[in-house]
Amino acid sequence: MGAIVRDSTGRVMAALSKKFTATFSTNKDMEAEALCHSLHWAKNLDLPIQVVESDALTIHQTFIGHFIVKNLTDGAESCHPQDKLRKTHQRSH
Repeated sequence: MGAIVRDSTGRVMAALSKKFTATFSTNKDMEAEALCHSLHWAKNLDLPIQVVESDALTIHQTFIGHFIVKNLTDGAESCHPQDKLRKTHQRSH
């Protein structure tokens, strides 16, 4: 997974690349975990999060403005994206 933090002019402030060793049951689970990990990483570096971009539309729509961002601003230490995905998936069927 990879993440880049840019300032308002587009200049790279920080970058992250990490190989996951865990096995994920779906691509959505992997994408959600990557997004969660990236946001926690940025928060731990005290980098302000104003805009989040993702190439995984479903994950972006599920989380942004809801679960992850709220937990980060509330200071939550853990993120369980699979739980949120399951709830969203159950509501859509």
